Amino acid sequence: MKFKVVSIIIATLSLSKFVISSPFKRIYDTEEEIETEVEQNIVASEISSSEEETQEISNDNLCKSKECYETSNRILSGLDTSVDPCEDFYQFTCNNWMNENIIPEGEDKILNFLSGQEETTKVVQDIVTGNYIINKNQSNEDQQYDEILLNKLNSLYKSCINTDKINEQGKEPILNLINELKINENRLYYNDTDILTSTLAEMHDYGMTTLIDVDVINPSTNARHYYITVLEYSGALESYEESEKLNQYRKMIETSFSVIFGDQPERDINKMTENVIEFEKSINSLASPELYVNAKLENNKMKFGEMIQRWKYINWELYFKKRFGDKYSEIKEGDDVLLFPAMYFDNLEKVLAETDVETLAIYFEWKVIKSYIKYISEDIVHVVAPLYDDIDENLSRNSYCYSATVNAMPMTVSRFYAEKVHSNYKKEYAEKTFEYVKQAMMERIGQMEWLEDETKKYAIKKLSLVKDKIGYPEFLKHPKNLVDKYNSLEIGDDFFTNILNYHKYTIKEVLNKYNTPYEVTDMALTNQQTINAFYSPNSNSIFIPTASLQPPFINTNSPNYLNFGSLGTVIGHELTHAFDGNGKNYDIEGKINNWWVNNDVEEFVQLAQCFIEQYNQYYMEDDNHNKYYVSGLKSINENLADNGGLTRAYEAWKLSLKEDPKQVKKDNPRLPGLSQYSFDQLFFISFGQTWCAKFKSDPSILAMYTNNGYSPGQARVNGSVSNSPYFAKVFNCANKTPMNPDKKCVIW
Repeated sequence: MKFKVVSIIIATLSLSKFVISSPFKRIYDTEEEIETEVEQNIVASEISSSEEETQEISNDNLCKSKECYETSNRILSGLDTSVDPCEDFYQFTCNNWMNENIIPEGEDKILNFLSGQEETTKVVQDIVTGNYIINKNQSNEDQQYDEILLNKLNSLYKSCINTDKINEQGKEPILNLINELKINENRLYYNDTDILTSTLAEMHDYGMTTLIDVDVINPSTNARHYYITVLEYSGALESYEESEKLNQYRKMIETSFSVIFGDQPERDINKMTENVIEFEKSINSLASPELYVNAKLENNKMKFGEMIQRWKYINWELYFKKRFGDKYSEIKEGDDVLLFPAMYFDNLEKVLAETDVETLAIYFEWKVIKSYIKYISEDIVHVVAPLYDDIDENLSRNSYCYSATVNAMPMTVSRFYAEKVHSNYKKEYAEKTFEYVKQAMMERIGQMEWLEDETKKYAIKKLSLVKDKIGYPEFLKHPKNLVDKYNSLEIGDDFFTNILNYHKYTIKEVLNKYNTPYEVTDMALTNQQTINAFYSPNSNSIFIPTASLQPPFINTNSPNYLNFGSLGTVIGHELTHAFDGNGKNYDIEGKINNWWVNNDVEEFVQLAQCFIEQYNQYYMEDDNHNKYYVSGLKSINENLADNGGLTRAYEAWKLSLKEDPKQVKKDNPRLPGLSQYSFDQLFFISFGQTWCAKFKSDPSILAMYTNNGYSPGQARVNGSVSNSPYFAKVFNCANKTPMNPDKKCVIW
């Protein structure tokens, strides 16, 4: 079956809007006549829907609003009706979209689901660079708090963008930091335990991991408080055997030393470089990466008092006093420290004893330079940039400063972004959609024949307790919370100092977690400007940031069948993650706990193998027709989520049609120029177009995007619809066509 070309030319419209009430409030005009010229050349479709409830609401309810015409135009402009949807649904929905969209300069792809990113970025940039504007709807107190937050945010950005000052300072900030750490002053005394210890503590406070790696973490999902960890640090390279990689690293060190110390004739740059490499080689020889393969960090505990007595070449009490401050009083000799591997610390003492103090001083200088050279004058950064993986010279200064500011105060950015664009209307709409999808999944679990009743019962209980964190979170609505959080982050007019303060602040925040109850990181607090969605197995929650409540995920002026095809499938995707190969291992409390009947686990593995084999067959081609196959194993969890999400969203939309008939009719109007497609078909078209994507035809890029945890657009769309129990019926696909194969993979 082939589809004939459909074209539509739509004139600009203007009209008044009115709001229709629950269950899905909507801005539509389906009754008022609109005076406009609309030329249409629409060929009647060969497809008809078999769904009675859809037919009943599709007869006379035509949406004539400007938004509906724009939606129709967007859908039609992406379709390639010369492609049979039963042969390749992705090409049918996305071919013209790919032809019309150009990959931006400097990017390796363009993704339709990120089509709102440019506008989102603009909003955040305006926040970061703009001045505080009084919100008269706030209390005077909240206005003052917001002004404090925004001034701190703006000051950080302005200090970064002030390249005149940064360039005038040259290399002085690096030299000043080396002097502040007293590396030269103490270069003859690093055989003194207290001096060595103090230097390590101060460097660690600035984020320079040196000799050892000390942190405060939650080691596993089952741990209920934060532990101190003391781990080995193996160096910058995996191997220090002579190789091209080592030669590049040698050049990186030598060039960096030259731009910082080149005007100091007493410095032997070549010798300094070799000293660093030889010392790092000796440290690297102590590392035991193979021990980490099956190691569980929480099983490698040592009492704090025992650590103090065993390795006295570091004054641990002095180290922890310096780093933890007042918090040190909470560390007792009987407290557990997660330390691994012990033999590294035994051998490190020998290496330090055999290393001359001058080499240690040079090594410490190198650690400072390597960590902070990217923050100094542009002429120096330009020289070393080709040698550093974390320096991107293609990034404009504005973009760089924007990213640096957002990363430094993500909660503040989240608050101002959500405050600026959030809509209670969209949030309520998404929450209602979530409830429908959740209900559909409840019904599905109850029908699954391969699950034992005991597993079904627990799965339904877990699903019932999934929390939705959609849109603007309550914590961010109170600016005092953020003023308190960022109170100790000092921001002034000097960029390098601000970066130092930022590192000290973030590290102190982590250390202060010691001896406190474990709390799952709430992604909703830092990601409101992110276009994505997440499921957290630790908190059994799904997160949908404010930025995701925009097209193509949701358009509250569009019919429900489109929004369920986009937002609904995303929600279904995240809910399915609660029961994928990873999520199924977590119980209701977010602990790793096998709540499955053993036979069910075996059945799950067998059913998952079907998906692995299916997705292994998908590939992308470069311009020379070389094929890059998807890794079905690496992408298994995302593929399960895509498949489960699509089916649950379709069923959820059907559930929504059982509401008040009059309201349902208003929520699902016909769209102009799309009468040849049933509502059911448009649901799937909405899903397909959400994932339209275009990649550069570069072997390394195609290899990367087919060999990670996500399938590219064509695989995730065609894979999902070809497994769908509904798609083939909706599009009247004959048996054994590519989108209606005999063998369909199904778990959820």
